[in-house]
Amino acid sequence: MAAVALIFVSIAAAFTANVDRKSGTTYTIERAKEMKGMGKNQKSYTLEFKQQILDLYHAGGTSYPQLEREYGVNRSTISGWVKQLSPIKVSDEETVTLKEYKALQKEIQRLKTENEILKKATAIFAKEQ
Repeated sequence: MAAVALIFVSIAAAFTANVDRKSGTTYTIERAKEMKGMGKNQKSYTLEFKQQILDLYHAGGTSYPQLEREYGVNRSTISGWVKQLSPIKVSDEETVTLKEYKALQKEIQRLKTENEILKKATAIFAKEQ
């Protein structure tokens, strides 16, 4: 039973902490979120605003420089929105954005990790019985 408790403590620790790759320091998820926003004085735009800019760009009549002048948004920011939010055709009837695709990839990786942990826990339970 001690081995099982140790496994679950390890699992809990893995899902509640982030490790800084450079320094090796471990942070709680809350602290990592706080640190992520530190030192950034960036403007925040709503998804509706971004979509409006994308619609103007995709309509074909508006270029990056025109959008930059008219809306005061840097062209590299607009370019990033176009890459992240433009639909990608997956099949005849389905499209996803790059942002959605990356989120799906991240979710798949998380599920694979959880699956491996559960396989190891199952093997330990089977040995004890």
